[in-house]
Amino acid sequence: MRSLTDHVLRLSRSFAVGALLLVLASPSWAGGAPEKTPAEPVTPAASVPATPPPAASPALHAGPFAALGTIDLDTFIAGMEADRLLLAEVRKDLPDKRSDADLYLKRLKELAGTSDPARLVPRVNRLLEQESVYYDWMEKNAGNQNQGQAADNEYVVGGARGFVVAFQEFQNALFLTVINRLDIAERALQEAAAPSPAQK
Repeated sequence: MRSLTDHVLRLSRSFAVGALLLVLASPSWAGGAPEKTPAEPVTPAASVPATPPPAASPALHAGPFAALGTIDLDTFIAGMEADRLLLAEVRKDLPDKRSDADLYLKRLKELAGTSDPARLVPRVNRLLEQESVYYDWMEKNAGNQNQGQAADNEYVVGGARGFVVAFQEFQNALFLTVINRLDIAERALQEAAAPSPAQK
């Protein structure tokens, strides 16, 4: 599990750097001058229609950002950064103390809200719901080196295991989010590297 997390983390960092370089190299993002178009012939005032023309609605992220679809570029980059931080967080061991777990889960929820609210926040909420059961079991069995069959049964039947299962489900959902975002970033980089029709 750790090796997969490390691998996804390295890929995420590579694509995040690539996406940032792509953004900085884009003339439209850097405030470059728009492409000049031939001047329209002047129309006499009498022939100008009374109704104003419809507002222009250019496609979002044309060119190298087409792979982003309707995703705002700033939101996409913030999501990648949140992914990176979440991957670093889930590599850590679960806290032993309830107070540390409270801070840890709040951190996960904050980052999940930036990364992928629809998929990840409900799973963090489930962790928060299961937290008290798990840490009740932890505190009851603290210092007991030989917990025995009774403690193991209580772990399963009492619901403490649900917290660990919920954490694994959160990890899997995070990996899916990261993989999907890396796929979008890869396609955006491929589109940026592809020659334009004018260059062919």
